[in-house]
Formats: sequence, C-alpha cells, structure tokens
Amino acid sequence: MIKFEELERIHVELSSACNAACPSCPRNADGGYTIPWLKQRTMSLADFKLIFDTTVLRQLDSILFCGNFGDPIFCKDLPGILEYINSVNHNVDVKVHTNGGIRLTEWWASLPTKHKKLTVVFSIDGLHDTNHIYRRNVKWDRVMENVAAYIGAGGIATWEFLIFKHNEHQMDLATQIADQMGFRDIQFKRPFGFDDANSNYDAMRVVDSNGNFDYHIYPPSQVDYNNRNVDKQQLSKHRSHAGLPLDAYQESWQVKNDYYDEVVAIEIEKFAHLDDTGISCMTKNNKEIYIDSAGYLHPCCFLGIGGQNVTLAYDSIQYNKWLEDNIELDANNVKLHSLKHIMDSKFLGAIEETWAKTHKDGRMMCCSKMCSKKYSPTERLYIDNR
Repeated sequence: MIKFEELERIHVELSSACNAACPSCPRNADGGYTIPWLKQRTMSLADFKLIFDTTVLRQLDSILFCGNFGDPIFCKDLPGILEYINSVNHNVDVKVHTNGGIRLTEWWASLPTKHKKLTVVFSIDGLHDTNHIYRRNVKWDRVMENVAAYIGAGGIATWEFLIFKHNEHQMDLATQIADQMGFRDIQFKRPFGFDDANSNYDAMRVVDSNGNFDYHIYPPSQVDYNNRNVDKQQLSKHRSHAGLPLDAYQESWQVKNDYYDEVVAIEIEKFAHLDDTGISCMTKNNKEIYIDSAGYLHPCCFLGIGGQNVTLAYDSIQYNKWLEDNIELDANNVKLHSLKHIMDSKFLGAIEETWAKTHKDGRMMCCSKMCSKKYSPTERLYIDNR
C-alpha cells in the first residue's frame, strides 16, 4: 500500500445521513427501511481541521466528498470546510457527490464562493418520471431548483446518470437538458448491484419501509451499458415477490456474525477462481485513502463499508472481522492518531499481505471482487463512447 508521503487524494464521508433510499445502498434494506444499527454520524469543521491539518492539505491534489452511507450535503459544516480548504490550498480539486434533494436554493447559490476549484456531481438517474425509481425519496423538482441555483451562481456541475432499463431511453434527452442547464458535462455510469464475484443477476429487488416487496429494477437492455462479466454465470435473483422484513434481515445478520467461520466457508468457495488473480488496487493506483464519517481510515470506500458491521455482504463482514482480529481498537481512527502515523504503520500493508493468500486462508474478498485484474467492475464503470 502507500505511505503518507505518497498521498495525493482523499475520499471523505462527511455524513452517514441521507434523504434517499437507493436499493443497492448499504444503509438500507433493498431501498426500504434504514438498517437500525447503522450509526448516524456527521463530521464537524473541528473534526475536519483535526484530521486534515495544513500539512496534509498542502500535499493533496484532490478531495472527494462522497462516502458509503450518506450524502455530504447533510454535513451542516460543509461550507465552512470548503472555506477552510480554500484558505490552505486553493489549488486542490474538490468534488462533492450528492443527490441534490435537500437544502434551500439560497444555500446552493452560496456554495460556489466557498472554494476556488469546486465541482458538484449531481447523481440524477433519469428524468421527472424515472429518477425516483432508483433514487427513492428524491424529488425531481427540488433537485432541478437546486441545480439551477448552484449553476446560476457560477457553480461547476457534473450530471452522473446511472443507466437502467427504465431510463436508458432518456439518455439523449438528459444530455440535451444538461447542456441547456449549463452542466459542464454528463457522465453515464454502468450500475453496480446486478452482479458479484461469481454471478450476474437479472433483477434488483426493491422493498417498502416495512420490508414488503414493492417492485423490481432491471439492468439496461443494451449489453454495453451493463457492468457485467460475460464469462460469469447468469442467475435469476429476487424475481419472486418475496420481501425482506426487519426480523428476517436481523436474523440473517446475526447468524452470519455468530457463525461466521461456518457460513463464510460456503461463500469463499465462490471466490476460489480468483485466488491467483492480481489486484489492481485503487488505493495504490490513485494514491488515495478513505476516511469515514467517524474518522476511521480505510484503504478505500469499498472496504470502508465493512467499517460499520451493518450489511449482509460477506466481504464487508470479513473485513470487519479482520479489523477486530488484526488491529488494536481505534488504531485506525484519525481523530486519535495522525494520518501519517496510521498510514506509515503496518495497517495498510497487512491488508495487502492477504492478497498472497487464498480466500480460504484470509485473502480479502472485497479486494478480489472490486479490484481483480481478471475482473474489475470499477474499471469499466463509465460509458465513454457517447
């Protein structure tokens, strides 16, 4: 992994709160209820200054405010954080990813003045009749008002559009609207959520706030828009109308944690074909690390999901167990230890050492799933031929 002196980029989760309920987001169960044991946390300006002092900020090329469990716009200190960054290093590129569905237009209009090189990336997955299908609870009219206020005040904006079967016919019209509104560009993304390390799936289940089945979301019909590996087996998943009530989720989560060694042995067999593949590590390639909203350092956002033991995903549970077994409590907390101290410790290197093992012996499933040289969904995330 990288050392502190090599660090060029940071990815920061400013908040684990969110107004949306996107079906593949780890904060909720298939777009329904929020996982009750998710810790709702938001970073303050004081926290940010403590973690990222002037020495850190002056060596950075870029900062990404996104995260795993929340929207950075929920951080009330975001304008102050942007002003602080600008006062220390006005040349660092800052990107804020958001669904754009909260805050007043006056707040959005003030944002462009806070940092010289700020870009807001608005995640808008369709138009007025489709955005809410995946970006649940987000109101289209509210987003458009906020976008107009931000761009109208001189803000630089990018539109990111996840492609699904229900919105792929709107890509050309979305491009026209983006141009009319003054977006710098529009980027079309192949969606996660329809595959894992071993299989492709033909549907994404969506449940309501009680865990009852609501509807299915389907991947794009055009093959090139799918984030899939054609060599993997094709499976039907969640095609029934079965739901996921909270008690069933909680029972499954408890079993996976209480009997981890037994149940993970079955899952690890699915990763055996990736035992020998090389890892094209995002942290190493981008010279980037991830900090979650509580101030815990992880190599990347994908492993960072396991920082909170929330989801049913085996790779996240595996990483959480690894943290418990291999590092001292709070040893990766940058509120208690400097960024340099943690990055130059054995922590990051110990994760890389697992890559020399088989998955049965402790290789990180998440690393193989997201950054395998044989199959990496992150490397073909964006559509670049439009």
